Amino acid sequence: MASQLSPLKLVPPPAPARPEPPAASLFSQYALDGAYDEMFDVDWRTRPHYRALIEELLVASPEELRQLARRKEEYYREEVAGHVQPLPGVRDILRSLHQAGFSQAIASSAPPKNIGLVLESTGIGEYFDAIVSGDEVSAGKPDPEIFLEAARRLGAAPSRCVVIEDAIAGVEAAVAARMRCIAVTNTNPSEKLSQADLVVKSLEELSADVLENLLQ
Repeated sequence: MASQLSPLKLVPPPAPARPEPPAASLFSQYALDGAYDEMFDVDWRTRPHYRALIEELLVASPEELRQLARRKEEYYREEVAGHVQPLPGVRDILRSLHQAGFSQAIASSAPPKNIGLVLESTGIGEYFDAIVSGDEVSAGKPDPEIFLEAARRLGAAPSRCVVIEDAIAGVEAAVAARMRCIAVTNTNPSEKLSQADLVVKSLEELSADVLENLLQ
């Protein structure tokens, strides 16, 4: 059996009034003040419409875009450091799948340092047999490349994999990879995740038996 788990989402810290985050200042430097709220929480490097916006507003070279992306991720790590907590049910489902003999992988469009920060902060790295970051694939979700690479590293056929996702593009990528998919309504309503084989409100609803049944 192989279970392919997509990036673990973070429980954000409480949101008291705070000064402008460093990443917002970075966008301000490039006259993108209004873009921060919309773009900071997405991997805009792999989103053509965001990338086109940056290129149009900055008239930036590919190297300048890479530098901006690196700085944005550095600021992100500074902001979330010390606030990383797994969502309810994450530890239990990882432990349950591990005990049931499932292989597990992270397939995240985030850069390796971001993934490392999450794993180090939460102490859940022991459950994963493979990690694929966005730096290791040529196309972001909804392209299925990252999921197919995770399956390859696990030694599992795509048809024997289950993707757990909360993003629309992630669900589309799982479907394109011909994998089973469980969608969690952390960030999107259920109607926008309807392509998934199963939609749940929380990871607390999942168990090894649920994944076994999907693979039958």
